[in-house]
Amino acid sequence: MIRLTKWLIVFLLIPLISLADDWRFSKEQEEVVVYERFRPITGFKEFRAEVVVNAKADQIVRLFQKLEKISQWHYQTHSVEVLELINMTQAYLHIVSKPPWPMQSRDLVAYVELQNDPPMNQIKIRLQSTNDEQVFNHRYIRLPKLEAEWSISKLSEGQSQISYQIYSEPGGDIPKWFFNSVAMDVPLYSLINLRQYFFKSEDINATELIQ
Repeated sequence: MIRLTKWLIVFLLIPLISLADDWRFSKEQEEVVVYERFRPITGFKEFRAEVVVNAKADQIVRLFQKLEKISQWHYQTHSVEVLELINMTQAYLHIVSKPPWPMQSRDLVAYVELQNDPPMNQIKIRLQSTNDEQVFNHRYIRLPKLEAEWSISKLSEGQSQISYQIYSEPGGDIPKWFFNSVAMDVPLYSLINLRQYFFKSEDINATELIQ
């Protein structure tokens, strides 16, 4: 069984902090706005995407809690397996991603935690790679680092804003310029999918979303 460690809990209870440049506008598509910044030490980019959706915060949370169905709307995610469900707000996951050619499929073990912040009227979902070797498959390249945070804020009775901040290092022999050029697609198309999901209805066919 995978166990929580003290350093991991402490890390995940604070906001994502990095030695990085200031955020700058990168792209806007289908009402999703994306910002980016460099992490000078690694040379990889970090991204933050924002969108307004026609859904209450608790509706969005319920969708996120369907952990093994995340691959239906999260861009380039092939599968999500729950390794350990600690409670309704904490879990360990095994995630397999399917990045664009010529990259080989990646995987990772991640700890995910949901936190409610009533003073800020926000719900945060944080995900952090653990580099756990208990789940290892030679078909995949292990993603050495992933930090992600979703912030869900109520705007009105039927609208919420979603902010998705993500930083990852791909592992393997991938040029940084190439990875930086495609990594933005993950938060961009994931939020486009979420906006479409809630705009149409919860009964939307997964084949209508961008994979």
